[in-house]
Amino acid sequence: MKLSKIILENKKVVVRKQIDLTEEDIHSLTSSIAARLQEYLDIEDKKILETTVTAAITELLEKK
Repeated sequence: MKLSKIILENKKVVVRKQIDLTEEDIHSLTSSIAARLQEYLDIEDKKILETTVTAAITELLEKK
């Protein structure tokens, strides 16, 4: 999956970035974010948190 960002100013590209993520990268990122969020939020079920974070990451990656 790819996450791309292009910023235009006056019809000229000023920033172009792309991140390529594998499924393993997404899983690792999801686990890290969920663990950090669990410290701040009162959610006992880590599986629900991981599912939510995975859905958010996937949605961001699909909005190319």
